[in-house]
Amino acid sequence: MMRGTTAFTEIDALQERYADLWRFYVFVPESVIGRAASIASAMFGTPSELAPGRK
Repeated sequence: MMRGTTAFTEIDALQERYADLWRFYVFVPESVIGRAASIASAMFGTPSELAPGRK
C-alpha cells in the first residue's frame, strides 16, 4: 500500500483523533521511579504524568 490511500488516510485520522488516549506504563521499584521517568521522557519526548511523592 502507498501513503495517501484510503486505508492510510483512515489510520492517520484515527491516530489524530485518539492520540490523547494512548498510555505507556512502566512498572519499576519505587527507588528508581525518578530515573525511569527521566529516561522515558528523554526517549518519548513527553513528561511523566506521575507527580513526585504521589502513589
